[in-house]
Amino acid sequence: MFELPIDAWYVWIGVAAASVVVFGLASTFPTAPPPDAGGVAETVDEVAAGSAPASATHAVEADRIAVHPNGLRLGGDGGETTAAFAFGPVTPATEDPLKSVLEGAPASDVFERPEAFQQAAIEAGAGSDAAVGSGSGADADADELDWHATDGTVRVRQVHWGSVRVTLVG
Repeated sequence: MFELPIDAWYVWIGVAAASVVVFGLASTFPTAPPPDAGGVAETVDEVAAGSAPASATHAVEADRIAVHPNGLRLGGDGGETTAAFAFGPVTPATEDPLKSVLEGAPASDVFERPEAFQQAAIEAGAGSDAAVGSGSGADADADELDWHATDGTVRVRQVHWGSVRVTLVG
């Protein structure tokens, strides 16, 4: 009743066109799962919520990170994901001298006084305001974010020095 003549040229053109469409659609799928920004935010919250100095690391499948006082965004082959911190604000520590403290150096070896450490933390947080209004950067344009390369690990460290308490993330 509805038989198609398989040897007709228009059938083969239709099959070829359908194959191209299916291949094109399949090639647009991500090659990897999206990074786990929620898991990183939970790790940051665990460290930030503590009353004692602490540190932690979280492995990520991302090649770049943007940290803001109230959240973070991870990007990789699987796309970009965003998460907000429950305990914040935190301080992005992607450049020295705060990066040295994040990596384990005592704050007293890097800064002359607690006030200098506190001021550096304030300036680092203020320098990443692209997403402060949205809480986590969800509404910020990706070009406005302060992206930094990650080696597959996000580090978190809470540092106390005198009356200064800072949670560093990078």
